Amino acid sequence: MRRLPFLVGLLPIIALAVGVAGCAGGEEPTLSPTAALPSTYENTEHAIRIEYPEDWTKEEGLMGAVVFFSSPLESASDDFQENLNIAVEDLSAMPMTLGEYTELSIKQVEQLVTDYDTVESRTTTLANNPAYELVFTGRQGLYDLKWMVVWTLEGNKAYMITYTAEAGKYSDYLGSIRQMIGSFDIIQEPV
Repeated sequence: MRRLPFLVGLLPIIALAVGVAGCAGGEEPTLSPTAALPSTYENTEHAIRIEYPEDWTKEEGLMGAVVFFSSPLESASDDFQENLNIAVEDLSAMPMTLGEYTELSIKQVEQLVTDYDTVESRTTTLANNPAYELVFTGRQGLYDLKWMVVWTLEGNKAYMITYTAEAGKYSDYLGSIRQMIGSFDIIQEPV
């Protein structure tokens, strides 16, 4: 399976998964964009927990993300797997407010994504904390993509969840993605 690179900035880290490319062997998997979320991922080192569809693949420590979840292949010719990743950034060396972090993050994404276009930009909540959500489109390599990035700050850490999809398939997985983001929790006071 061939992996495409993340876009990863220096400060703040915006872990934008570009996707997982590959091919399936044997029987074609069944698409389940609205699967229930029976599996739970917990990482005590980063104090996070999230539920995810049991038919999604989970990988830890992939290209700077704490965890990376990828959707099942839709067919043997599917060359892009929609995905969600979680990054945690230590801000203790450069403390900032959510507003400051948001401003830096948006500027960074605008510079890193080819043909960047904001779809939606709003305040929200994540793990019962004030948060920010940015939805945007752009190009990465051969792909026209759509991203949703949600971030919050707690203690001296930034928690960022990024959903990446082919632009035409973004809505297909949005129900599961919203459930995943809604299940995200910071399970202890970060150190």
